[in-house]
Amino acid sequence: MQLASKLAEDLIASDPESDLELTGKFIEDVSRVYINEDEKPVFSVKKTEKIFSPTAELKEEREPKYNDSNITGESIVNWTGKLMPKAKIYNKLVFHKKYQLKHINGLTYDFLFDMAKQLADKDAMMMMGAGASGKEPLGDE
Repeated sequence: MQLASKLAEDLIASDPESDLELTGKFIEDVSRVYINEDEKPVFSVKKTEKIFSPTAELKEEREPKYNDSNITGESIVNWTGKLMPKAKIYNKLVFHKKYQLKHINGLTYDFLFDMAKQLADKDAMMMMGAGASGKEPLGDE
């Protein structure tokens, strides 16, 4: 609370002006900056992926594998039809990546809105898969 009141006093005393040209603008074309323990920028980063056993022992350390998205293109993503309650899913799966789907016209908006509404009404998530049967992974391995 003391920090908040100090900040308020500093703002009143210095009377800073907001740059109205930049206020509320969306940030584009940015890069991720990594910092060290001293909060200084780091320019050379080696990313590693650590694989642990169920007993929390380190099994393997390797370079991360990145899968290309196949949400669009030749391999269309399919709903599996298997609903999983949100309350139970967090103990069963590890969420590694997220994809943002966006509509490009009124028809795709209606489709995505209806999909989101069905899942929200049932308080559930649905498994998705690639390929004709919907049983293949969402990326190349």
